[in-house]
Amino acid sequence: MMQSRPRLANAALTAMVICIGMFVLPSVAFAGVGVGITPTFPTSVTVGDQDLDGSLGVQNLSTSPESTGSLTVFDITLTPSCGIAAGADRDNDLLRTDFDCPAGFEDPGVFALSATGTGVTGTACAGREFNIAVARARSGQLSFTPADGMPVVLQAPNNTDNLDTCLIRVHV
Repeated sequence: MMQSRPRLANAALTAMVICIGMFVLPSVAFAGVGVGITPTFPTSVTVGDQDLDGSLGVQNLSTSPESTGSLTVFDITLTPSCGIAAGADRDNDLLRTDFDCPAGFEDPGVFALSATGTGVTGTACAGREFNIAVARARSGQLSFTPADGMPVVLQAPNNTDNLDTCLIRVHV
């Protein structure tokens, strides 16, 4: 019986060290490249309203250590309307990982955007013109293509200027 006591004490000590390690040791941090997309449309619209202001923002939201570099954006697309909430599944309750409007919920033509948009002053795409065209007729998805053919470069995330964001002004 005397030999089992040290084994029991060692087992208890080992379990205690493992438990302490789980709570005291630093946890693993995950970092990566991130992009935020923010469409802004009028909150109240009457059928037939035209030439209302809207915008599409694209922001570099990368976290450390990836937050020190710029992002080059080659494709910007937007589906202005979908018959299901963004991030929801078909039952409107589960988070989806893709952002295409699922079959059966398409709402093409709800919003008619202007054929061009302009980069807002003070942002990464200031003064640049964007051609806006239908990319997928079935869903109403639109592509925003820089008229100069050059990609949009979003600077590293920061709080001192808006060069980590491209804000494109459109008319709805």
